[in-house]
Parts: sequence; structure tokens; C-alpha cells
Amino acid sequence: MFHFHQVSQEPLANVAVSTASAASNVVIAAKQGYFVRVVSGLLMAAGTVDVTIEDSAGTNISGLVALTAQTGFIIPECAAGAFDTPADKGLNILLGQAIQVSGYIRYQYVKNPTVS
Repeated sequence: MFHFHQVSQEPLANVAVSTASAASNVVIAAKQGYFVRVVSGLLMAAGTVDVTIEDSAGTNISGLVALTAQTGFIIPECAAGAFDTPADKGLNILLGQAIQVSGYIRYQYVKNPTVS
């Protein structure tokens, strides 16, 4: 879900991504009363790996992206946000294989408009 009408007063932040666990890896923790808005990012794989971006409940935000060694993908800079997690959910990266994936995610927390 994307909340076009919801503008954040929270600062932008960067988080480094460096994981190699064939699991759902926490990248950005959930914050009660907020959703996570991703504004840009970069992920690179050291080997062949299936990558899916999901929320902290395990719901897919992206489809599966099959990467090969020394490939990756960019989430282009978008001040309005490329995508949001649902409210009260963080952002995880699910790796299908135990292969190193590194990069960064630029994000901000946005207050859930249904919470006063």
C-alpha cells in the first residue's frame, strides 16, 4: 500500500545491508504507529541468489528477483517514496540461498494516518 497523501516529518535515514542468511533478514525495524517508506536503495549479490523484499510479517512487497554473481538492482531515488510497508511493519529481505547480499536502503518512517 502506498500513502501518496501522507507526508512524513521524519528525517531520511540510510541502513547498510549486509547479509548472507537463507532466511528473512530484518533490514528496518517496525515502529509502532508508523510505516516504512523506502525512497531508494541498491542491492548486489556475490553469487546466484533469489531475493524478495517483504514486510516483517513475511508478506511480499516485491516479487522474487533472481540475481547472479556480481549483479543487483537499484531502487531509483523517489522523494515521494518507491514503496511503503504496511503500518506497524518493518522491512525484511528474504534470501533463497545463503549468498552474500550487500548494499543500502534509504528510508523514512511515516506516521500512520489512522493513528492519532
